[in-house]
Amino acid sequence: MALQQRNGLEVFAPVLLPDSQVNEDLEIIVKVPRCTSGNKMIFTDPNTWIQVDTEASFDGGVTWVHAGGFGCWGGIHVRRDGTEAAFSNIVVRYGGSAKNRLLRSTMMISKPTMADLLIETRRIAKERPV
Repeated sequence: MALQQRNGLEVFAPVLLPDSQVNEDLEIIVKVPRCTSGNKMIFTDPNTWIQVDTEASFDGGVTWVHAGGFGCWGGIHVRRDGTEAAFSNIVVRYGGSAKNRLLRSTMMISKPTMADLLIETRRIAKERPV
């Protein structure tokens, strides 16, 4: 994905997720960069709404299931601890071994704004029972 002027419904192509092993979970972070004091070029208008919805496929794209979503207003968002949020995001975690998993997202934007959608993955070792 790339930072660009966006408006209305944006559909992002499916992303192939890395294969995971039996002893690890796959954590997926879907995030929207936010306006901050250091970067006032992204998603600046506090009256702009972005809704992100994400779906996952466990069979190479034959079927899709809802994997989560979130919505956020533009402008600078100050957290409870007083720091500025650089991103709004959702974290989805999948366990067990799997191959051919895909993730796709849509973004609905209420009015034109500079926006982007980022997807990160992390492999996390499962805790073994004691």
